[in-house]
Amino acid sequence: MFALGRLSLALEASTILRMARVAPLVLLLLALALAGCSSNPVAGTWKLQVPEALATAAKTMGKGESLDANIVFGDDGKFKLSGFGAGKSGQMEGSYSVNGKKVTLNFEKLDGTAITEQQMKPETAELSEDGKSFLIRGATFVKQ
Repeated sequence: MFALGRLSLALEASTILRMARVAPLVLLLLALALAGCSSNPVAGTWKLQVPEALATAAKTMGKGESLDANIVFGDDGKFKLSGFGAGKSGQMEGSYSVNGKKVTLNFEKLDGTAITEQQMKPETAELSEDGKSFLIRGATFVKQ
């Protein structure tokens, strides 16, 4: 009986030692997983929500082409806006900052060509209360 008690203690001790060796690895993996989670409320893709009347007008003016735009906000503070409609398409790039519910976009390139602040002033968007949409220049973008 005494030998069984020792065996039990030896098994418990080896289990504790194994757990002590594995715990730092588990903590490291957890930290890496959490680091990959973004606390940035705008990071990701946002799509223009086109009202029906505007979509119909765009199709009429653009020879049947619909109006569409997307903004992709990176975790690095950069964004890309691309869109097409009414026979035209284009892409803008720049940097952005978030302050509470306000998102400020600083445009730096239009179709790959550098632009200055004098050519295009920064724009400020307002995030909705639920953080699922924002309004900029009367246009609503919805998070995808």
